[in-house]
Amino acid sequence: MRRVTATCLVLVLSGLAAAPALAHGGQYRGPGGRTPSDPTGPVAPPTSSADWEAWWAANAWKYIKLRERVRGRDAPALTAGGGLGAATGGQQPAAADPFDRRKLFEREVLPVMTDLLRDPDSEVRSAAAVGLGKMGFPRSILDLRKACYDEVRDVRDGAVIALGMLQDGFVLQDLEGILLDPAQQERTRSFAAVGIGLVGGKEASAILMDFLDPAADARRAGGIHRTPYTEAAALTALGFARDPDVIPALRRDYASGTRFEPQVRSFLAVTLARLGDREAIPFLLQGLEHAREPMRQSAAIALGILGRPGDDAVVKALAAASLGEKDINARQFALMGLSRIGGEEARAAVRRVLEKGPRIDLPLAALAVALGGDAEYVPVLRKRFREEKQPDLLGGFALALGLAGDREVAPDLRRLAFNQGDRGLRGYCLLALGLLDDRASVPDARKVVEEENDVGVKMAAATCLGLLQDPGAVPLLERMAKEGTSVYVRSSACRLLGEVGNPRSFEPLAAIAKDAKDNSVVRMSATAALGNLADRSLIPLLTQVGIDGNYASIVDPLIEIASIM
Repeated sequence: MRRVTATCLVLVLSGLAAAPALAHGGQYRGPGGRTPSDPTGPVAPPTSSADWEAWWAANAWKYIKLRERVRGRDAPALTAGGGLGAATGGQQPAAADPFDRRKLFEREVLPVMTDLLRDPDSEVRSAAAVGLGKMGFPRSILDLRKACYDEVRDVRDGAVIALGMLQDGFVLQDLEGILLDPAQQERTRSFAAVGIGLVGGKEASAILMDFLDPAADARRAGGIHRTPYTEAAALTALGFARDPDVIPALRRDYASGTRFEPQVRSFLAVTLARLGDREAIPFLLQGLEHAREPMRQSAAIALGILGRPGDDAVVKALAAASLGEKDINARQFALMGLSRIGGEEARAAVRRVLEKGPRIDLPLAALAVALGGDAEYVPVLRKRFREEKQPDLLGGFALALGLAGDREVAPDLRRLAFNQGDRGLRGYCLLALGLLDDRASVPDARKVVEEENDVGVKMAAATCLGLLQDPGAVPLLERMAKEGTSVYVRSSACRLLGEVGNPRSFEPLAAIAKDAKDNSVVRMSATAALGNLADRSLIPLLTQVGIDGNYASIVDPLIEIASIM
């Protein structure tokens, strides 16, 4: 796989273009974060997972609701009485003939993606495999099974995770065979484990628990040969399988302190939280005091998910960690946990971080105020924003004010977004204007999309227009995808079309993807965009592996899965 240092969400959520050399048609953030030198990287790239942007990149899909806005934009033209005719200028169907996105994509896009799964370019095949998983049509099972034997590993692994994304019980036997086969690479086996979890249910949980059981070695010739990577993947997958019957055994394993080595054991904390196990809280409070950083980090995440305003011990422990914890990731996870819990004491603790915390934590503290619904404190955020000079901190405050719905700051955001200056700050201000539904920004944002030289800022403006439900963004992006002046511009426009295009945007994307004479990167981007356009989920399924997860605990297969756009 060709690694690039870019996060999974910046394309549509920070508004910057995807890097050009990407496995599965997605983005892989390798260990150590991103590099500012990437010409199409994210806004204000963080230097490590300790930057506030790392938390935002992992969790943004939960809060942006971009796809809901875009589909809301298209709905009036595509429902009863409008249909595809209203969107494309053709004859309108009768009012009794409502538009069905799924039928369109099954009829028009699925055959194209299936053909691309056999394309000579392995990057296109890999993107097509994941795209078929996103589309989620059971009839893709046979084609993806064949792709699991592709000569290129990225294609094979893309097909493995795509089988799980179909969420059909018929694939469990395929995935179990891969997971239990020690001859397979641990990356492939980790993908299979997560795929099993995505299918979900008791049969899936039984496969994962059996894989983790040391006694299972004796039942298979040569043993299973688990590794920390595959164990972490299986534990993470159990959190998505949603089988409450496994909770007592997993809680015992976490409480024992000896079942797994600490870094692997830390994944259990997040899994117990995803399963809603409030009985694990006493053990998680102990984890918050553990000597190893991954244990403290994951315990802080889990306590934030499980805690309630009345859980005094949880709020007190997270409040202490949010200011006193030496590890920056554990400190910031505790801060965001307080934001999630809410209540008077938790909000007071978040305010204290904004008032007394180190400067590196201030943007995340601002986000915690906004996401925690602390409306009374928003004027303080606005004041800090207007006084701040450092661009990366300003970007965090701008984003927080956008999430808080503070329309009073819109003129300030427009001034920063539409004048020359720090590209990262401009990107976050554009995103904030979109979140604020600031329709006054539409003309200037369109102008940026058409005329801006910086590809990243250009794409940020396109994302802003998508959030603003501006239909005019679609023809602009379609033209850029076909006629853009560089590979970066064209591939980025393709990717944005996958998120903010209307259903008929599949036509220019399919034309690009099928053109064997076109640039390989652009074709791969168009293929990935087709999968995103036809994705049945409002929140991309694979990004859910990273949401509420511990991105600071580096396990490469899970980072890669969560980073596939």
